[in-house]
Amino acid sequence: QTCALPICYEACLWSLELARTRAPNDPHVNRPLARLQHYLGALEEASASWRRAAIGDPGDPDAERQLRSIQVERTLRHGRYFGMDSSLESTDQSVE
Repeated sequence: QTCALPICYEACLWSLELARTRAPNDPHVNRPLARLQHYLGALEEASASWRRAAIGDPGDPDAERQLRSIQVERTLRHGRYFGMDSSLESTDQSVE
């Protein structure tokens, strides 16, 4: 039996993106959109949505915190800190 959850995510994304066209900086639209985008691994899109949420609600500490979190995650992914880099493994083996 297949799971319909990915279809649900797509429908949610579509609905939130449609709502964003009517209210581009509405934090009530951009916050859940950013969370879903982040969950799905779309970090660039999530960053953009959090920036729009921050414009809509400049005093929102969550938006700034989430933007920093995404930046850290992007840095870690780019630097391959989530797993052992193969060049490090070969260096360790050559030392023995």
